Amino acid sequence: VGAQASQMVLKDVSGFNPNIKPPVYNIAKARALVAMAAAAGVDVKEPITLVARKGTYSGVDLQVQVIQEALNSIGLNARVQLTEPAVFNTYSRSPFNRSQPGSTILVLKHGNQAGDGSFSYRIYASGIDVSYANDPKSTDMVNKAMSLTGTKRAQAFEELAAYAANQFWTMPVVRLG
Repeated sequence: VGAQASQMVLKDVSGFNPNIKPPVYNIAKARALVAMAAAAGVDVKEPITLVARKGTYSGVDLQVQVIQEALNSIGLNARVQLTEPAVFNTYSRSPFNRSQPGSTILVLKHGNQAGDGSFSYRIYASGIDVSYANDPKSTDMVNKAMSLTGTKRAQAFEELAAYAANQFWTMPVVRLG
């Protein structure tokens, strides 16, 4: 059992932003957007590889298949690649694996049992081993938040969460539990 997620952290974790809402699931709109992109000359049949690490959590193979089917049902060309940890790390750690044609989407889990936004939002700082952004503004926001304490730290991570929700292709799918 789970619930649709809106961001990388739960409401009791420092940095949770209550103003970020989960995206609306609208299959008709998604199909229309893909059709518009195709009409504008975008190659919507370019492969999209969903890379997931085997055994990263129970049911990862099923979840990635559901994501694949959702993407294919709107007119895209997604395929699944389940990998061993060593191979997965070539996709998630810099320098990134660029061997696949088309686009790559990483399917991974994230937990934040420590209760602090730094464990979740540091991925938006550039120049670190596991970074999903090469963005000076988000890097500055991460560094600022990391230097603060208490409510100022939480507020800085909330601001980073809002920026990341609008700027990056991070799509929290589900909260387990």
